[in-house]
Amino acid sequence: MQDIINLANSSTAHEVVVILDCCHSGAFGSLPAFSVNNSYLRSGLAILTASLAHEYSVEVNGEGIFTKIVCDALNGGAIDVMGNVTVASIYAYADQVLGAWDQRPMFKANITTLTTLRSCTPLVETSIIRKLPDYFATSNMIFPLDYTYEPDKNYAPPEDKKSYPEHEEIFSHFQKYRDARLLVPDGADHLFWAAVRNKGCKLTTLGQFYWSLAKGNKI
Repeated sequence: MQDIINLANSSTAHEVVVILDCCHSGAFGSLPAFSVNNSYLRSGLAILTASLAHEYSVEVNGEGIFTKIVCDALNGGAIDVMGNVTVASIYAYADQVLGAWDQRPMFKANITTLTTLRSCTPLVETSIIRKLPDYFATSNMIFPLDYTYEPDKNYAPPEDKKSYPEHEEIFSHFQKYRDARLLVPDGADHLFWAAVRNKGCKLTTLGQFYWSLAKGNKI
C-alpha cells in the first residue's frame, strides 16, 4: 500500500484514480499509508476501495463483486443526466448495490473537480436539455398540459380527435425529463393523467439546476 500511495502521490498525471478490489483494502485509508513527507493525499488523487480495513472482499463464481459493480457502473449504471461517469458516481452506485452484502466500499479523495472516467449514452440528449428554458420561462414555472399533448386520443373530446405533432413532441421530451428525474407531474400521479386532466408539470430541483445551465449556455 505504501508503494502504491508513493507512486500515486509522485505521479505527474493531473488526476489519479486508484481502485482496489482486495480484502482489507480499506486499510489504504489509514494514516500511515497516506503519510508521505508529512503530506497525505496529493491534490487530484481519489481512492475507491472494495471494503473496509477489517472486511473481506466477496467473490462469486471466481469474480469479485466489487469489480463487477465498477464495470456495471462504467457501462452506464452510474451515469449522470449527461451520460458521464465519475469516481464519485461509481462510489454512490457501489454503496447502493452493496447494501445487501456485508461489505462496504470506501471513498477517499483530495479533488476539486470530478474527472469524467467514461462517457456513455446520456439519459436525455443534450439538444433536448437545451430546450428547458424554451419550455419553462422560469425554473419554477408550472407548464400547463391538456389532451393535445397526449398521443392517445381516446381521452380527447369527441369533436377533436386530431393530432397535434408539435405538442406531442414536447410531451415526448417531458417524458424523457421525467425519466431522468428532471421533471414531475403537478396535480396528478403520472404525466399521462396530468395531460388528459388539464393539469401541469414542473421541474425538480435537479431539473432546475439543468435549466440554469441551459439558460446560461453552459451545456
